[in-house]
Amino acid sequence: MSRNTEQKQIILDAFRKGYHPTADELLAKIKKTHPNFSRATLYRNLASFCESGDLKKVGIKNHVDRYELDTGC
Repeated sequence: MSRNTEQKQIILDAFRKGYHPTADELLAKIKKTHPNFSRATLYRNLASFCESGDLKKVGIKNHVDRYELDTGC
């Protein structure tokens, strides 16, 4: 498995467990098991997933954006 694919899988796995995190919450969770995972990698992949329709950014007024799987519902 290539590093890029592995990092994407790590991110998606967090969402498949019913998790709707902010980027910082997600990074903290990932770093528990992957301490070298970088903030830049996370943000780059979150943007890519949102562009491809795999994830959805949920903006709530006066709150930090959260991310969730885009289930099409």
